[in-house]
Amino acid sequence: MYKIEYLPSALDDLKEIIGYIAHALQNQKAAENLLHEIIKQVDLLKDFPYSAPCYTPIKPLIHDIFGYRYMIKLFNYPK
Repeated sequence: MYKIEYLPSALDDLKEIIGYIAHALQNQKAAENLLHEIIKQVDLLKDFPYSAPCYTPIKPLIHDIFGYRYMIKLFNYPK
């Protein structure tokens, strides 16, 4: 069995999503249902870690140069 660890940013995103559904859309039941479903699906990964496909981006965002990995976003602003 594997251990599930949530990144703090993932928990913040989840709180924001659930809060939006519960308060902005005024649908507390839908927010609770979504939260329980997400937790249930993530918990399945403890026992079956290969049951879901791995994320593969269409374009690679991380480049390995000089042994370091980093993300690059270039902007071309007019002067």
